[in-house]
Amino acid sequence: MLRRFARMMGTMALAAVLAAPVLAGETMTLKIGYPPGGGFDLSGRLFARHFGRFIEGNPTVVVQNVPGGGSLKLTEMMLESEPGDGTVVGMISPTMATAPLLDPGLQHLRASEIRWIGGLRNEASVCFTGKNSGIETVDDFRTKDILIGASGKASTTYMHAALVKTLLGANFTIVTGFQGISDIDAAIQRGEIAGRCSASYSSLPALGLTDIVNVIVSVVSDDATKAAGIPELSDFAASQLDRDAADIVTGTLRFHQPVMLPFSAAPEIVDDYRAAFDRMVADPEFLADAERTKAEIAPTSGRRIDEIVATFYAQPPETVARARDMIR
Repeated sequence: MLRRFARMMGTMALAAVLAAPVLAGETMTLKIGYPPGGGFDLSGRLFARHFGRFIEGNPTVVVQNVPGGGSLKLTEMMLESEPGDGTVVGMISPTMATAPLLDPGLQHLRASEIRWIGGLRNEASVCFTGKNSGIETVDDFRTKDILIGASGKASTTYMHAALVKTLLGANFTIVTGFQGISDIDAAIQRGEIAGRCSASYSSLPALGLTDIVNVIVSVVSDDATKAAGIPELSDFAASQLDRDAADIVTGTLRFHQPVMLPFSAAPEIVDDYRAAFDRMVADPEFLADAERTKAEIAPTSGRRIDEIVATFYAQPPETVARARDMIR
């Protein structure tokens, strides 16, 4: 209780002071909740190359990888200990927004206190297997005794795999403990595990995976996955309740690869950084760099993320309970 009171008083004090901009010559740090080499790292470095141009003083943005628990470690840091003066921003899994709703053990994350700047992508997500696994179809995927890799239980790699396992009635085992998708993909290529879920369909070419994986099922579909004839997970839902519950689990992909400020950031800084993000994602130089690096940009504003997250917490208790059951 005392700790909570101290946090509240600190926030009130910050809000009472005009937020100071990041000054020329200062360095801003983007902390990424995953190791180097994966989709978050690639998009985070794209963000870092451009975001400083839209902040007063044009600070240099450097990248620091802080892997752990599917970005749970970094989320806790951003809520508890990172400075709120604008010198630190973080890129975390969007599932951190619903983690307290879906896992009572993560109530301390306090989703309402996450200061969203914006999300870079609106994702179609798939499960895939390595071509060396011999798993090529949905029937193989649901009936074979295989291993699927994941990081922490709060990550999309775990939650989407668990959701797929429930809706397909599959037999696979989810193996956790990987630092990020690059580690999972390396294990797939070595033949240690068969595949992973929560894979961005559009990022497969950028990650060099197109020719070495079999795309099995679309967890979240879009026009591209439909055109490719990839089976849709929603077709396997037994009821509207299951479909609504699944949307709580997968709906955070509407603001994938989101960037946040620490909880202690004053409202003025949050507003400034949200406006800077909105300018950046419309900037021709940024978009040209994204195209060059094969990063498909479909941004979501920070305010829109707040609205989306609110819809999850407004769901009926029975829908939330079913969503929790699906990802156990």
